[in-house]
Amino acid sequence: MNGNCWKLGRGKRVLLSLAIIAATFAGLNWFDRVRAEAPEVAGPPIEYDHLANQETDPFLFSGKLMDENHPQWGRYRKALHKYYDVRDCLLETEKGKEKPNLLLVDWRGLRSGVPISVCAFRIARSLKDLERIRQWLIYHQFRVSALNRIYGENFAPKYKTQPVYNMQGSWSREQYRRINSSWFAEITGFDPVYGYGLQFQFSDDLTTVGVNTMSSSE
Repeated sequence: MNGNCWKLGRGKRVLLSLAIIAATFAGLNWFDRVRAEAPEVAGPPIEYDHLANQETDPFLFSGKLMDENHPQWGRYRKALHKYYDVRDCLLETEKGKEKPNLLLVDWRGLRSGVPISVCAFRIARSLKDLERIRQWLIYHQFRVSALNRIYGENFAPKYKTQPVYNMQGSWSREQYRRINSSWFAEITGFDPVYGYGLQFQFSDDLTTVGVNTMSSSE
């Protein structure tokens, strides 16, 4: 009986290892293919206005400054320090460059949640232009929504950084799992995550004033 239990445990460990290896190589192949299919252009692969950091473009949470006085400070403090500069969000090959490629995001290092929100904000503030943000999302194979006005046309913002518009980019479950694999889902075939997305918030003058991550469940 003890021998059978040991064999079952060993089998599960083997399945787990194979699932992790398969998920890793699937992700590698997908990212390699995306890069190979990217069009070659002169200069930086995507133009940007400047390279944003916490000093030039302090992180905003739905238009409000994220600092020690914000109720969400405990969740964001470490990520704001780790990803202080937009270069911190990129692959190692780009971090030291004077003109880094803002398309080459270290998705596996970010994985999900707060770090992705912080880095998407840094990138959006660097790009500055709404159409560049849209192109950045399309490059990473997000399905992009139209720009939506949150309030009616006669609404007057109460403060300069109040969100007035939003635009969403969404991934399917399969796309999301390429950057954030789940050994539980690989083994059991059950995955509670249905999709994943980014919501960019813009002020009345179309300045990025927040980025939220969104996940949906079945």
